[in-house]
Amino acid sequence: MGMWKIQVTAMGQTYERTFEVKEYVLPKFKVSVTLPPYATKKGLEEDSLKGAIDVKYTYGKGVEGTANISLGFDRFKMIQLTRTKDLTVKGSSSFYFTKREIEDLFKQQYPWSQPQYLYSSRWYSLVVNATFEEKLTGRKASGESTISFFSSDVKLEFPSFNPNSFKPGLLFDAVLQVTQPDGSPLSPTRQQDMKVTIHRRFTYGEYESADAYTPKDGVIVIQIDVPSNATIVSLLAKYKDDINNKDEYGEQAYLNAEKALSPSSSYLQLQTSTPAVKLQTSTPAVKLLILTATNLYPSSKVITHFIECLCEKYTTGEMALIEPLENLEEHDFSLDSMFTEPKIVKKDTDLEVKMNSMFVVDGKVKKACKVLLEGDSGAGKTTLTKKLASDWAKGVLSGSSTFPEVELLLVLKCSEMKEGNQGGGIFQAIQEQLLPDEITVEERLVIFQYIKHNQGKVMVILDGFDEIPSQANSVKESLNKFFSVPLHSLHGLPN
Repeated sequence: MGMWKIQVTAMGQTYERTFEVKEYVLPKFKVSVTLPPYATKKGLEEDSLKGAIDVKYTYGKGVEGTANISLGFDRFKMIQLTRTKDLTVKGSSSFYFTKREIEDLFKQQYPWSQPQYLYSSRWYSLVVNATFEEKLTGRKASGESTISFFSSDVKLEFPSFNPNSFKPGLLFDAVLQVTQPDGSPLSPTRQQDMKVTIHRRFTYGEYESADAYTPKDGVIVIQIDVPSNATIVSLLAKYKDDINNKDEYGEQAYLNAEKALSPSSSYLQLQTSTPAVKLQTSTPAVKLLILTATNLYPSSKVITHFIECLCEKYTTGEMALIEPLENLEEHDFSLDSMFTEPKIVKKDTDLEVKMNSMFVVDGKVKKACKVLLEGDSGAGKTTLTKKLASDWAKGVLSGSSTFPEVELLLVLKCSEMKEGNQGGGIFQAIQEQLLPDEITVEERLVIFQYIKHNQGKVMVILDGFDEIPSQANSVKESLNKFFSVPLHSLHGLPN
């Protein structure tokens, strides 16, 4: 160690150089974990979840040592339980976990949930961590990767370029994109073997009988003759790997279009001989005309996305569960398996009312009314709220003769409402509890305006109405001001 000098003498001349010798430090190494882009239930049944660990020095040579592979479900950025394996690594190595190991770990961390929720919900992600110890020095380093689970290897999506308005009595064209969950294309063979059903409706009611389509080049082109009396155009695309499996929720995509504005109720449609026309910069007048016309149409894409977010929220996570009691974690507390309809009677009478008939007054479904459901603590009011939201999201209540046909069902927890800097109110509660985090200010305004001007299409369920904090005065004021409709009182009793 230290400073050294080399001296060379040749042909009567002397040369010397000085240099420093230091302790040798091995180059650093990097640990990488490689996983598939996604996993499906069927894929795990046919083959385990396989991954690979790759450890290399910074100059590219592989490192020898041992690795501990652990996997755990990431919930709110916290991993509570893990499953581990040890590997001998010589630069790289592979590992696998079986479907049973993954589902057992899921059951341990979420004892009140059912295994199928792992695949039907996108709330759960599995983190695979590799902690590597170098054989030569004992130094350690780690790397990790994350994978999500899906019920199918198929993803349905109506791209954003689809029209958000229609013209009564004329053609309506739409495009459905069919890909893998990560957006990569499906193989031609896979597309040939599948059938996607497209349901349609032209009024606020049940979807009509569906047509079956086979995608080509990853897309399905849909052309519909819109009736002259149509009030909406709503498309629902569905796909299931096993159409006979009632437990499989399947993949879905929605497209809603509103009636184009026309003061004279007259409409004109231009068509070309080619199905796909791209505007070029050399036609600025045409481009300006189309942009101007588009701005006149109601922006339904924002509402459609909001509905999709609500449906996912109401059928997954905590909304799909009944909170477990202490020491009962080993049982299945999913809403679908545990729910029992409570006994509901009309206040001051013995007249029993069914859950889905709470909005029937004098033998008719009231589209605008207030229903106050009272009951003791633990009688099942919150669970009933979750069940109504879940049934609405799954389309169970669509077309019901005893339940109002609503486009938006908003479930708000009154105990979480508060006074805000901008005056709080019902819209602040909607923003904080229901709106997606990534929503823009403009999109939020579109949703609020829709709620204000379409009260007949909106149902608001206030869970724990007596739990609104005393300081949230603006919430109570906005409720009384905004929803000025008759009150219909019921009383809930525990079974």
